[in-house]
Amino acid sequence: MKTDAIRNVSLIGYDGAGKTCIAEAMVKYGTPERAIKEIAPTRLDLDNEELKRNITLSTKTTFTQWKDVHINILDTPGFFNILAETFNSIAMTEASVLVIKAAKPIKHYIERFGFIAEDRAKPLAVFINQCEMERANLDEAFASLTQEVKGKIVYVSYPIGLDTNHQGVIDVLRMKAYYYQGAYGKFQEKEIPAELKDKAEELHTQLVETLAETDDSLVNKYLEGTALTEEELISAFKKGFAARTFFPVFCGSAKKATGINLLLDYVVNCFPDPTTREWASKVSEDKMEMRKVDINEPFSAIVFKTTVDHFQGKVTYIRIISGVLKPEIPVYNATKKIEEKFATLVRVDGKNQIPINEAIAGDIVAITKVKDTQTGDTLATPERPALYLTIEFPKPTISFSLKAKTKQDEDKLSNGLQRLIEEDPLLSYVRTQDTKELLLSGMGQAHLEIAIERLKRKYEVDVTTQPPKIPYKETIKKPSKAQGKYKRQSGGRGQYGDCWLELKPLPRGKGFEFTESIFGGAIPKNYIPSIQKGVEDAMQERPLAGCPVTDLSVNVYDGSYHEVDSSDMAFKIAGSMGFKNAYANANPILLEPIMQLEITIPEEFLGDVIGDINSRRGKIQGMDPTPRGNVVKALVPYENTATYATDLHSITQGIGYFTMQFSHLEEVPAQIAQKIIDAYQKQKGQQEEEK
Repeated sequence: MKTDAIRNVSLIGYDGAGKTCIAEAMVKYGTPERAIKEIAPTRLDLDNEELKRNITLSTKTTFTQWKDVHINILDTPGFFNILAETFNSIAMTEASVLVIKAAKPIKHYIERFGFIAEDRAKPLAVFINQCEMERANLDEAFASLTQEVKGKIVYVSYPIGLDTNHQGVIDVLRMKAYYYQGAYGKFQEKEIPAELKDKAEELHTQLVETLAETDDSLVNKYLEGTALTEEELISAFKKGFAARTFFPVFCGSAKKATGINLLLDYVVNCFPDPTTREWASKVSEDKMEMRKVDINEPFSAIVFKTTVDHFQGKVTYIRIISGVLKPEIPVYNATKKIEEKFATLVRVDGKNQIPINEAIAGDIVAITKVKDTQTGDTLATPERPALYLTIEFPKPTISFSLKAKTKQDEDKLSNGLQRLIEEDPLLSYVRTQDTKELLLSGMGQAHLEIAIERLKRKYEVDVTTQPPKIPYKETIKKPSKAQGKYKRQSGGRGQYGDCWLELKPLPRGKGFEFTESIFGGAIPKNYIPSIQKGVEDAMQERPLAGCPVTDLSVNVYDGSYHEVDSSDMAFKIAGSMGFKNAYANANPILLEPIMQLEITIPEEFLGDVIGDINSRRGKIQGMDPTPRGNVVKALVPYENTATYATDLHSITQGIGYFTMQFSHLEEVPAQIAQKIIDAYQKQKGQQEEEK
C-alpha cells in the first residue's frame, strides 16, 4: 500500500440519517467477503446503549477497498451532546460526507454539521440518503442544503425515481444511468430515461460550469464553446473540492445500495489523499514545523480515540502522520515523554480487530494494551519527537452527584470512572471540597445516563444519582468587633485567653485574610497563630447555613494574657469565641455561584430561550447575531442550571447548544436565603436531638 492510495473519510450527520448504513454499504460494495448479511447497524453500533437507542454514541472505524484504493471510514456520532467526537474524527480525515435524509431533512442540523466541517477547513460532500423512503422529497432536501450550507451546492448524482419508484441514479458528470436490481450492489449501466434527460442536461451544465470556474484556462475554454474533457473535469473537481469552492451532492439509498458505487468512485478519483496536507508540530517551546505525510519521515501519530474492553483490554486508535509503524518497535509518547510498548498492531473493523504487520503514513489503525497513552497524545520517535496540537474538548454542561449502592461498588467506583474517562474524554469527575460530593460531569443528561449505564454494564459498578448540592458560601456585609475571652479555673493551673477581633468584608473572590495589630505586648506574638487557628476552626463550623465562609478579613487588635494560665489552647478557644461573637453581628449573608452562559440558537427560538432564562432568575447580558445563529450571553444562578442542557434541547428541538463557566458569587435573595437557613437549622436541630 502507498500513502497516495489511501483515502480517509468521516461520515457525519444527525441521528437517523443513515450514516452507519452508508458505511456498511461502502464495505459491502468494496469488500463483499466482509459484508454482513443485511444492511443493519450490527458491525459498527457495538454497545447495548447504541442498539437500544438506535444511534451512534462514539466514533467507529471500518474500511473498504475500491479500485485498488484503501478507504478508511469513520462513522461518527450525530448525537448533539457528544459532537466533540465528530470534531476529532473530521480532524483525522481529509474529507467528510454529510449524510441527510431525503424525507423531512432537519435543516438546522444540516447547518450545524456544515459549520463543523468548516471549522476544520475540510472538504465536504453530501449524500442524500433514503431516496426509497415514503414521502422522499429531493427538492426539499436540496433546498435545505442551499439554505444551511454556506457555499455552492451542485448535484453529482441524481436519483431515478423516489419513494417506492426509486430504481437507480444518474452520474451527472459522465451522463450515465445506473439501475440496481436483484442481488445487493448489482447494477446495470443504461441510457438516461427520457423523462429525466432535460433535468440531467441542466444539472450537467451546472456542474461543468462550477468545475470550469476552478481554473481560468478552463473558463476560457468553456466560454469559447470547446468541450472539456473528462480528465480536465476530474482534475478541476479535485482542485475545487479540496479548496471548498463547491459542495458535491450524491443521492441514493444505503438500504437498496443505490448510488454507493458512484460515491466510492468519486472518493477514489476526486477526494484528497493524505499527502495533500501537512501537520503542524511543536518541536520546541518556541518552534513549530510542518510535518509531511510521508513514509520517509520519522514515525509520528496522534491518538484520537481510546476504548477499554474486558476481553480486548485497552485499544488506542491512531492516525499515522509520518513514517512506518511495526508491531515489534516500541513507540515514544512525546506528550508524556515516556516509552510505550504495545501488544498488537491492528486494523479495526467495527467490533473486529485484524492484526497487520505494518502501517504507513496516512493510515488509521489501532494498537492494543498500551499502558499510559491517552486520547490527544502524540506518538513519535525520541530522536525527532513531534508534538501535534492537543485535541480540545468542550467543558461539561451538566453534573450528577454519584453514590455507590454498596461497599463493593464503592471500592470499584474510582477505577470504573477513570476507565470511563479514558474512553470518553467529554466526561470528568471530581470530589468537591465544599459539598463533599462525587460529581460526574458531561455534555447532557442523556450523555450522563449512558455513561452510568456503561459503568454498570462494563465495570459492574452500580450507583444512585441525584442533582448536585448547590455550593453556597457565607460572608458578611458590615464590619464588626467582638471579644473572645476564655477563662477557666478548676484547681491548679487554669486556662486564660483573651482577644479582641475586628471582622471586615472583602471584595468578592478575595477569600480569607488574617492580620494582627497588637500594640504594647497585650498578647505575646507566640499566641497569635493559636488565635488564627481558632478563627479558622470556627469558620469551618459554617455558622449561618452550613456553608464555607469566605471574603472577609479578621484582625486581632487587642487582648490580654496571664503569665501562668495562658496557653495555646486557651487562645485558640478565645479566637473561636471572638469570631462567632463578631460574625453574628456582622450581618452574615449567603452567596450563590453565578454562571456565565453563552447559548447559540436559531433566530426562531430566541424569544423562548430568553423567556426561559428570565424564569431562572437569569440576566441577559447581550445578544450577538452570527452566521451560526444568535449567541445569547446570560448570567444565571447555578441553582437553576441543573436541567438547562435538557431544557434547551427541548426548547430548540435539539438544535441549541451552550457553554457554561463560573462567573462570580452573588448574594442570594433574602426570601430564598431564609428558606435555606431555616432548612439547615431544622436539620441541625434534628441531628443534635438524635445525639
